[in-house]
Amino acid sequence: MRQRLTKQFRRNVNKLKSSGRKNLKKLRYIMEQLIGSKRLNRKYKDHALKGEWLGFRECHIEGDWLLVYKIDEDRDGAIITFYAIGSHADLFK
Repeated sequence: MRQRLTKQFRRNVNKLKSSGRKNLKKLRYIMEQLIGSKRLNRKYKDHALKGEWLGFRECHIEGDWLLVYKIDEDRDGAIITFYAIGSHADLFK
């Protein structure tokens, strides 16, 4: 599966890198699982979103640290777009 990163996602990652507050290896592991079309372990609570986020998915990297993404199809196959990472409060204001 091909991947795309939004500007917001890149900003979130850069902010986390500079703060050193989160283990980015956990994020990378989940991204690799999703890119490889593998089913995530139940502990990550992967689920579809509703309302204005319809069509998106969210999983819990750990606790209240979330990854929002979307999988689409085009003529070249599946593409996963990583939209944002953050807490519920950060993402769903």
